[in-house]
Amino acid sequence: MTEATYLQLRDRYRFEARGQVEIKGKGKLNTYWLMEKLPEPVPGGEAIP
Repeated sequence: MTEATYLQLRDRYRFEARGQVEIKGKGKLNTYWLMEKLPEPVPGGEAIP
């Protein structure tokens, strides 16, 4: 996915940088692989997986 999407989702998911990829009509953009959803924090407790 593109960096714009990564920036919107980075607090909720774990990503791995893929590097620059030529995107038709956009040129070379930084892209990322979506790896997994991060555990949701529980107020005053531990994270829920």
